[in-house]
Amino acid sequence: MNNRIREYDYIRALAVILVIAGHALYTSPNSPYGGISIDVSKGLVHDWLNDVRDWIFVFHMPLFFALSGAVFAYGLSRRGLPRFKSFAKGKAKRLLVPFLLVNILYVVPLKLFSGYFDASYAAGGVIGVLHDILIGHFSWLIMNHLWFLASLFWIFMMAWGIERSGLSRHRVVFVLALMCVWMMMMKNNEVTFPYKFGVPRALINLPWFYLGYALELNRDKVNSFITKYINWGGGSRTPYATSRF
Repeated sequence: MNNRIREYDYIRALAVILVIAGHALYTSPNSPYGGISIDVSKGLVHDWLNDVRDWIFVFHMPLFFALSGAVFAYGLSRRGLPRFKSFAKGKAKRLLVPFLLVNILYVVPLKLFSGYFDASYAAGGVIGVLHDILIGHFSWLIMNHLWFLASLFWIFMMAWGIERSGLSRHRVVFVLALMCVWMMMMKNNEVTFPYKFGVPRALINLPWFYLGYALELNRDKVNSFITKYINWGGGSRTPYATSRF
């Protein structure tokens, strides 16, 4: 029987709801590598829903990355840092294998049958479609709703190296380095990596991952503060068996 950390269950549930709500409000998923438009009547409600979607997108994925960082920190406190080979193999099995299988067997066929690549075919035939699938969908991860899995894999690889080197123990230097990387990527995201494979988004979201990491290290203090205002399920530190992130 697995005991769970209630805080993380609550946060995970909230994040899942936000992801579903945010993506359900898409009406025109278009990009330079394909797209499709849904004919909807525009007006006050449409504009309001777009505003809601934009508001959700500000923090719903950072919330997931922070949660992953928190669970990563908890795993380190329980089991220590594993060997890189076993760590990378485990993360690839949990993240990259589902990323590839779901994309190849479901997402790409769905896009093909829905007409997402019609403009690609009109411009370049079969070669144009293959180009937009390989470059737009798998390399740049544009309109690929599983981009999170690829980016999270790279974040875990970066985090392993950071923990192995002890860099995170130099807190001030480490935080400044994270902020510099984040600002550089936010400014130069489109030109830094010609073939991305989720790496730029990993660098952009690495600070959120380590924010969750820091919150886990101080979870008892955070809970003590929160329980003054909200009943957070007792705020006790209970064992959490495994991470699914």
